[in-house]
Amino acid sequence: MALRSALDMFEAIMSRRSVRKYKPMGIEEVRLMGVLEAEHLAPSAANRQPWHFVIVTEPKTKERFRTENPSKKQYTLSTGRINAIGRQE
Repeated sequence: MALRSALDMFEAIMSRRSVRKYKPMGIEEVRLMGVLEAEHLAPSAANRQPWHFVIVTEPKTKERFRTENPSKKQYTLSTGRINAIGRQE
């Protein structure tokens, strides 16, 4: 079973793709929460978890992120996004 899981993970990593075009449809909150829960399970050295996650769905807030990062027009095109914010220790 462990071998199959490793192969599934490898296949997921190898077949992943970046998306920069989004359909104008909503994301169910339960899906966003599921992704957020998975992010909290990500490993870190000594389980320090030096990050915070912020869900952004409000158009004005997405526009602010895009304005601060001019090359990232997808910030306003996506329905919702989860921003990972790292902290230095």
